[in-house]
Amino acid sequence: MEDFKRIYYERLQEEIHAPVDGKLLMPGIDPLLRSIHKRKDIYLGLLTGNWQTSGFIKLAYFGIDHYFDIGAFADDSEIRDELLPFAIKRFADKHDKKPKADEVYVIGDTPSDIQCARPHGAVAVAVAAAHFTSEQLRAHKPDYLFEDLTDIAAVLQVLG
Repeated sequence: MEDFKRIYYERLQEEIHAPVDGKLLMPGIDPLLRSIHKRKDIYLGLLTGNWQTSGFIKLAYFGIDHYFDIGAFADDSEIRDELLPFAIKRFADKHDKKPKADEVYVIGDTPSDIQCARPHGAVAVAVAAAHFTSEQLRAHKPDYLFEDLTDIAAVLQVLG
């Protein structure tokens, strides 16, 4: 598996720069990240089904890797529902405080993102700007649903 990962990371580094349609950031994500980064009352973390190395290769491609210094990855568990406790523990270790469940927001664009918040009492924020429509995501009952992240004020209002 380690050999596979090494080769995968090397290929990803090469292939990510190949021209192809569809390599775009979700609308609104860059200004939203900048706005959140300026605030002292909101902390960012990354929770992804990617391995840590490949996740950061992808974030670096878009120039947003510097926003995320804690997270949880497929290296921690291949089961998405098990990732949030890893991210929370890393946050607690780094900041010497543990957030209450309802202070944790999982923002994502898939049903898996909504579902992984549920067992831990986190707030699920769904964004229908990628492969799933609003109707498809609404069926999984997120706490909040956005078409995209362009309305920065509305997203920040949800986050507190």
